[in-house]
Amino acid sequence: MCVRTVEGEDGFMRNISGIDVNVLRTISGEDLGECRNISGINAGGTPQALLGTKPTITEITGADTSYTTPPGCLYVEVYVIGIAGDGGQGTTTTNREQGGGGGGGGVSVGFYPAGTYTVDNSPRTFDILSTTAGAAGQRPVTAGVTYSGGLSGTAVNSVYPIGVIAATPPGQLGGNGGGSFVAGQIGLGWQSDTLLHDGEPGFMGCGGGGGTNDGNGGPGSQGLIRIIEYY
Repeated sequence: MCVRTVEGEDGFMRNISGIDVNVLRTISGEDLGECRNISGINAGGTPQALLGTKPTITEITGADTSYTTPPGCLYVEVYVIGIAGDGGQGTTTTNREQGGGGGGGGVSVGFYPAGTYTVDNSPRTFDILSTTAGAAGQRPVTAGVTYSGGLSGTAVNSVYPIGVIAATPPGQLGGNGGGSFVAGQIGLGWQSDTLLHDGEPGFMGCGGGGGTNDGNGGPGSQGLIRIIEYY
């Protein structure tokens, strides 16, 4: 007697959809004469596993280029971190001294098998992953009006949404720049309302801090493309 499925067909043991499984198949039903990983990428003819090999990291900040995975790399995790907005300049006019913080750049995330891919740094793009830039912080122009910081950028074709930390309004300080969960250091505004201070620059896709009393806003980060390479 042979084992049958619910639908009662003869033959080898079958999966739910009735496809023969004398060879192991993935969830999607692809043949697995060779072992495949979760994404269905061919593992090279013999069963392989990720054995805790420490990944390497490549960061791209320069001109447009192409990226090729290192020898032995199985797949990569890619973060496209967009350009951030500059902080707004303050004024010496009472009640509107502090500039708003710049918005953080968008962040788009994707996973790719080993191979060669196109990189475009204007705007920041890896294959189909891209972002939009954060907006600049606003300089106050009307006494007593609270201005919000610059809006954060957005992600295009990211495999999951990325949370952002909004830029802050001036309040009693120069505004902080916006950031994201990959933020290194958010650009900070200055607390003094009696001296001229520039806002601090943003790092890793973060917006620049707002300036105080005619101080310039800090520059926003130019972003980068961070590639984590797994073996």
